Amino acid sequence: MTLLAYTSRVSLFLLFTLIIFGCHMTASAQTLDTTDQETRREQGRLTIPNLRSKPGHLSLPYHYYRRGAKARPTVFFLSGGPGLSNLKWTPPESWLENFDVVTLEYRGVGRSSITLNSRYFLQAVTTPTASMQLAEAEPVRDKIERGFRDLQQQGIALEEFSISELVDDIERLRRQLQLPHIYLVAHSFGTRVALWYQSRYRQYAAGSVLFSLNTPGGFIWYPEDTRSVWDRYRIRLAESNTDLAEQIAKVLDPERQRRKQFGFWKIKDTHALTVAFFMSFNAGTRDRALRAMADASEGNTGTWSMLALSYPLITRFSFNWADFFVKAYSTDCDLDAISKADQQATLSPFQSPSSILFSACSNYLAIHQHATEVNFTPDYRHTLVVVGEFDPSTPIERKPAALPNESFIVIKNAGHADVLYSDPNSTARWLRSTFLRSPTPPDSLQTP
Repeated sequence: MTLLAYTSRVSLFLLFTLIIFGCHMTASAQTLDTTDQETRREQGRLTIPNLRSKPGHLSLPYHYYRRGAKARPTVFFLSGGPGLSNLKWTPPESWLENFDVVTLEYRGVGRSSITLNSRYFLQAVTTPTASMQLAEAEPVRDKIERGFRDLQQQGIALEEFSISELVDDIERLRRQLQLPHIYLVAHSFGTRVALWYQSRYRQYAAGSVLFSLNTPGGFIWYPEDTRSVWDRYRIRLAESNTDLAEQIAKVLDPERQRRKQFGFWKIKDTHALTVAFFMSFNAGTRDRALRAMADASEGNTGTWSMLALSYPLITRFSFNWADFFVKAYSTDCDLDAISKADQQATLSPFQSPSSILFSACSNYLAIHQHATEVNFTPDYRHTLVVVGEFDPSTPIERKPAALPNESFIVIKNAGHADVLYSDPNSTARWLRSTFLRSPTPPDSLQTP
């Protein structure tokens, strides 16, 4: 292959990867035609005064999608993250047939009047390491700590941008809109916010539908859970796609080592591994990621090198990393959980990004007196949870024991984003069957 041809393939692959990640991070289930006379998008702002963070107050925009003049059930939608705006999602028309929908911006990101920003966090996630284990994390750890200190020097009170504050923002807006109660629909990170809200403000939360449930501690990914998800996928494929099943078996073999060279170029293996891990979240990119890992273990590293090349672009344009670290560390800075994930990685061929991402927890606890928020006990009353069968991000292996089985729905073959974005008509029927007690759950969503 000529250099020009290879460069073209790399460019196309990077574009493909960015599109995939962009769809996952900011996917809109269906474009809303706001010119329709029946549907209007009202815009407003929630103002929070008397903050310790400069400049002393905060303003958060919100969108309120409504139809008609009569009051209808109102849904608050909370999207994934942290580090992502909550205003990039647009409700599908099928939802608006029965519900008004509110999206409130998350404080610290997007169009929040205060957005968290420090260059040290991006430097941290783009710093290459020999492996994704704590023993190799010192250069990353130092940059994360510098990021937290930089925010404090900017006049940011870190505790004012925690998940707990997002919960109170929802309640502030409910009161401002004079809504007697609300329904909560959330995805991924947003489900953590929704769970906390309905546990703190149970009297105002009439019900919730939570897609890809992120429970307390859910930002820490365990390699054994990932292995379990991929092994279940291998077993499912064994009868229909034996070739791919054999490829996944190679990925799961701890004796196999990935080749970290492509021609004369040394591959940044941890960068490729992180991209492959995130690609494995969803059905559309799962097989490509697993095949790339298997090929690299056999010395065929063309695709693996492309994954490594795509990493800097993905990290630069995907998350607000300052917001990610502040919110994630505010709740999941659990040294025992991080140690557990790191120990599991010693016996795993794929390890866990959590070991690197949370490597500065001790530093954070030392510089921030309000570091760890009080763990809340989730209230699962009037809650339906919908998850993907093969989602390593929020795996079914972490189903909470307190969640009734009849409130836990697993969608066959689906991944992390698939459960919400692939079929808006089906998700609308889940909302109706849960919030309006309609006896018609969607046929296309089935438990395995």
